[in-house]
Amino acid sequence: MAEQRRIPIPVGAGTVAGIVAWLVGYAIAYVVALEAVRAELQTSGLEVVLEAAADWQLAGWLFFDAHGVTLDVPALALGGTLEGQGFLAAIGGGFVALYGLPAVTLAVAGGVLAWHRRETYGRATDAAITGSTTVVGYLPSVVVGIVAFTVDVGGVGLRPDPLVGVLLAGLAYPIAFGALGGVVVAVVGDRAGTPTGRDDAQR
Repeated sequence: MAEQRRIPIPVGAGTVAGIVAWLVGYAIAYVVALEAVRAELQTSGLEVVLEAAADWQLAGWLFFDAHGVTLDVPALALGGTLEGQGFLAAIGGGFVALYGLPAVTLAVAGGVLAWHRRETYGRATDAAITGSTTVVGYLPSVVVGIVAFTVDVGGVGLRPDPLVGVLLAGLAYPIAFGALGGVVVAVVGDRAGTPTGRDDAQR
């Protein structure tokens, strides 16, 4: 019976890749849609939020919304409409495409991880595991973001929903899309004839 082959899990590289994926996605959201979000808040009669939240925090709310994580707003009127607000849906237009931003950055990060370790795995599932290690860096970034993007507005704490943020943005997104990126690289590599560890595993 052939000895079962174990692949090394790139925890360190996965940490770096996850953090980079988060920072790149956040930076793109900041540059592309921050002004549109500011305009939407002003239109909604929420100038008080604009006064309390820094631009980098507004961009953080926007980036969480791109993951499907909306603001956690206590039941207290702020003089405008905000509870359950989905910024990207509210501003509409081409900005809705940013809902795909986290998926793309994580898939690329997972793919890069798998590509650099393509000689160590023999199956697509190995590449998927490699890509999914982006969660090691992405999850802490999400947790830090939830804390950093919390804004006090007249005694009301506005922040991305913590539970949904951790489960959806912190865990589900990096595991699913990081793994997807790894699988895509494995499949493309096979079709292109790129050497992997598969030959060694079969010997």
